[in-house]
Amino acid sequence: MRVEIQDRETVGSPEDIYTTATVPAKAGNNVVAPAIVASTRLRIDAKPFLKSLGNAVQPGGESVISFFIRVNGAKLYPYDGSNNTWGDPQNPSELPARIQLPRGALFEIMATSTDAANSWRATGRAFIEYEDF
Repeated sequence: MRVEIQDRETVGSPEDIYTTATVPAKAGNNVVAPAIVASTRLRIDAKPFLKSLGNAVQPGGESVISFFIRVNGAKLYPYDGSNNTWGDPQNPSELPARIQLPRGALFEIMATSTDAANSWRATGRAFIEYEDF
């Protein structure tokens, strides 16, 4: 019996998801839906992996904006709002280990605000790498 080991192969260049959106002010005690900062539907023809992340908010908003990632509507740990600094969007931080994501999933970078008076501009960026085995 012959066993052949195949190396993984990256399919194309990583998908670059990079946009800026306005995060609305919190209206008093009312709950405001999170703002979608960046969103994409992942490919189904190859295995997607989250490779790197970056985020930013306009100056002054760092203490009132929380970022998190949703995949098919569920928060993705550890990027679930508990850690707001992912890296500079111009030069996103590579993750210590890639995170495999479901094929065809809806990937979203979200942001919420605790500021009742101001809206803030938020930027999110992610690189998704695809592999074919």
